[in-house]
Amino acid sequence: MASNKSIIKGFDSEGLRPSNEIVIDKDVVVETNYSQLLIGPTTAPNVTINGNLNVVTEINITNDLTIGANGRMNIIG
Repeated sequence: MASNKSIIKGFDSEGLRPSNEIVIDKDVVVETNYSQLLIGPTTAPNVTINGNLNVVTEINITNDLTIGANGRMNIIG
């Protein structure tokens, strides 16, 4: 299984500026006890959620979505 994909591309004197690719070519995996943010619209092949995933606007999952017993997904907007 793929490891967590870092979506934070960097930060500067203004603070964190989260960003992610519009098309993610690797699986997105949210591990237990972690929270992640995806800014849409975005596309990913497979998404596995064992922690918390927050999606802003839209996500297109081209293959499988797996939400574990303790996983939560929240789509905003």
